Amino acid sequence: MLCVQYEMDPGSKCKSVKLANTAAVQSLQSTESTTKCSIRFENKTSRCADLLWFDFRGLAVRYCTLPPGTGVNMVTFVGHLWVCRDSETGDQLFINHSDVFKAVRGTEIGITIMITIPIYTLHERCLQVLSRLLPKDGIKTLEIPETLKDDLLKRYES
Repeated sequence: MLCVQYEMDPGSKCKSVKLANTAAVQSLQSTESTTKCSIRFENKTSRCADLLWFDFRGLAVRYCTLPPGTGVNMVTFVGHLWVCRDSETGDQLFINHSDVFKAVRGTEIGITIMITIPIYTLHERCLQVLSRLLPKDGIKTLEIPETLKDDLLKRYES
């Protein structure tokens, strides 16, 4: 899974995107092109979805937030990379059943791209739920395996 992390902007309801320092994320970088692609992203989840474009330097730029059941029409370019995250939790969402959507030749005429919830591992789903329910200082008191506690604490640190 990709490592895109979120931080709250001071005094703002919007979240900015901070990338983890990993090779997988650093390799995500749109390429410049003049070939336009007309696409529509549709949020098929019950979550608000942040649509992120990776610019030419590999920085994630939040393009928009799609409420559940909505979509957005846009023009992008061949070689542009997009990912999608849950607006509230930062959890990964799929774009056409993949971590990353890349605009390619053949999409110039317009296609619809579906945003969906991936099938998370039981471990990842437990971390998602527990991190929403527990304050950081409550983790050490849980009667769960130490490895799970460590993974929960890492979610709070990032």
